This record gives sequence, structure tokens and C-alpha cells, in this order.
Amino acid sequence: MKKILALLLILFLFLICYLIYNFTEYKEKNYLFVGDSLLNNRRYNRIGNTCFVKDDYRSIDILNVLKYNEEIICNNKKTSLHLLLNKANVLTISIGYNDILINLDNNDGQFYSELNNLINNIDHMFKIISNYDFDNVYFLGFYGFNNSHDDFIIYLNYNVKKVIDKYHYNFIDLNSKIKYSMLKNSGYFVLNNDGYDELYKILVEKYKNNWYNISRIYYYDLYWSWRKEIVMKKNIHPEYVEATVTCACGNTFKTMSTKKEINVEVCSACHPFYTGLQNTNTRKGQVDKFNKKYGFDKETK
Repeated sequence: MKKILALLLILFLFLICYLIYNFTEYKEKNYLFVGDSLLNNRRYNRIGNTCFVKDDYRSIDILNVLKYNEEIICNNKKTSLHLLLNKANVLTISIGYNDILINLDNNDGQFYSELNNLINNIDHMFKIISNYDFDNVYFLGFYGFNNSHDDFIIYLNYNVKKVIDKYHYNFIDLNSKIKYSMLKNSGYFVLNNDGYDELYKILVEKYKNNWYNISRIYYYDLYWSWRKEIVMKKNIHPEYVEATVTCACGNTFKTMSTKKEINVEVCSACHPFYTGLQNTNTRKGQVDKFNKKYGFDKETK
């Protein structure tokens, strides 16, 4: 009986160790964000790495970063996209909007030719990325930002999704979820606060298999919702106006302050450090004192 109890205890301890190991492993997932301004939001800084997120990134820029292993300084450390890809468990990419805007004024033939170049760049990009091992990879699809251009959004989503499916990654369709009311300006793809909130909810839903990160995101959201409720009190702060500073030497100059007139005793016009009249006292050594005492410092005639 004692042997059976001992065996059960060993199995129980083994199970506890196994659960702790899985809990720790699950907790250490690394999230990497790559792409344009769609991912340039401080919320994603809290979730993962955003070193390779820039507002003006185009598909060719990301492709060149991957091809030539370009390094950047991020968080005071030199890093490369390949290094981050090697560490990442979950990768999220948004790219292509800047490519579209640059060619939006071209005629239909040239425009669709550039769209095909964009699709090819995305294909080459994922061909390189597929050499790395990820738990999940997400590509943010395209949404309409102008009623007259919705046709090419459908064309682009269809062909890019084929590319993403080829590599067995996840394509997130945003065209049916991002509304025109969520755009910052009509005819431009940048989102307003409601749009970023909606995109954030979509990504959190995709990341929900990692409960640790989701709980961290949840408490981060609670914090910022609390911060938004803190509003500066009105009509209690002094007005910030242009002020005239008058020095005792007679010099005057302008600055900004809550007072209109300020009197000072010294300024850059009269301070010895700025005027060059500052005296420097040099302490002489023992040899100089000896020479002076016995007259050796005098010039001999």
C-alpha cells in the first residue's frame, strides 16, 4: 500500500512539474510587429516588439531589410529583422498602403501593374519569412478608404490572400470590419481612434490562445481607460504668455512665462562667462615659489 501511495505521489509531483513547465513556456511568447502606420500604436509596444514599424514603410523597404539584413538601433541596442524573426513566436505584418498611395493617381494600366508588383513583393517577403518557425503569422488585409477605389481593394485582397494561404499563414480580412467612419480623413487610409480600437480588438481576438498576454493587454486597457477619465481642471491654470525679461545691466529679451515682466540681476549680456571677461586664477606650485623667492624667475641681462 505504501508503495502505491509513493508511486501516486511521484506521479502527482511529475504532473505538477509538467504543468509549471507548460505555464512558463506559454508565458514567454514573443510578439513581433512589422510594417506601416497601421501598427504604429503604443498598445503594440506593450505587447511585443515594434522596432520595424514605420509610418512610411513600403513593401520594397521591408523586402530590402530582409534581403540585405539591415541593422538599426532600437531601444539602445543594435538589432536586425532576422534576429527578431528568429526569436518571435507570433508575427503580425501590415504593409502595402504606402505603395497604393504613391501610385493612386496613375492610369488603370499602370496602377494595376504596380499592384501586381506589390503582390510579388509580399510573396518574396513571405518566402524569406517562411524559413523561420512561428506559432502564428498574421497579415492584415486591405480595407477601402475611398468609395471609388473599392474595386482594387477586392482585387488586392483576393491575390494577397492566395499568397498568404500558399505559406499556410493567416490572412485577416479588414475590408468588412473597418468602416469609413473609422478613418481619420476621407480618402486616406490612416485610422482614427475608433479605427485603432477596432483593429486592436480584432488582433486581441486572434491572440486569445495566449491567456497571459491577453490578461496583460486587458489590464493595460483598464489603465488607459482610467487615464482618459482624468481630465485637467479648467480655469485654474495661469495663462502662458510672452514675457519681457529686463536685466540690471539694461539688456532686455523676450521669452514665454506666466508673468508678463521678469527682472533679473545678471544675463548673457553681462555675465563674465559669456562676455569673455572671466578671470582664471592659477595656483602656482612649489617650484614657482622657489624661483620667485631666490630670484630665478627674473630674466638675466
